[in-house]
Amino acid sequence: MIDPVTISLGGLILAAFGAVGGVIWRVIARIDASKAEALVAAQAASAQAKLVHEQLSEFRERVAATYATKTGVSEATDRLMEAVRDVGSRVENRLDGMSQRLDRVIEGQGTAAAVAARAGRHSS
Repeated sequence: MIDPVTISLGGLILAAFGAVGGVIWRVIARIDASKAEALVAAQAASAQAKLVHEQLSEFRERVAATYATKTGVSEATDRLMEAVRDVGSRVENRLDGMSQRLDRVIEGQGTAAAVAARAGRHSS
């Protein structure tokens, strides 16, 4: 017959293997659950990243269509300053012309007055 110690030892070994197997089974179950949770979280993050990417693309298009570039603003400012200088030059030339005409009128009046004064002296 089989010795009772051997049967007890066999039962103990079988119980130990059962306990280790149970622990391993629980660890594998938790790993699988964690993998499933991680997969769901990764899919959510991927969807959110895709949405952010689309929104960023739309924003870039809106900015490109709406806002002026530094070069464009610089060119517009240069054209505006050139137009202001041109208007200033025109106004200055017109004022110079008016000034010259007024000088001639004033000189003409002075000459006419001198001629009239001389004529008045000679006739007396």
